[in-house]
Amino acid sequence: MMSRSEDWSCVFELDGDIDMRDKPTFFPLADFTGTLDGKGHTIANLTIHETSVHSGLIGSLEAGIVRNLSLKNVDVGGAGG
Repeated sequence: MMSRSEDWSCVFELDGDIDMRDKPTFFPLADFTGTLDGKGHTIANLTIHETSVHSGLIGSLEAGIVRNLSLKNVDVGGAGG
């Protein structure tokens, strides 16, 4: 995915399941205003330990949409709000 926040207004579709085991550190998508369509796929083994208040797959879901997506074996920790 893109790293600039102005790109978060796009439509993203998963073409298959994603296994995050043994992947580099994942940082939450901030200020997401687009659409993430999992198309029935799963993101598995995702670990996020972020010190900001906005922790998770999507740290801040402004006017965005997440649909047709499953999460499996996810561990999220953050600073709390």
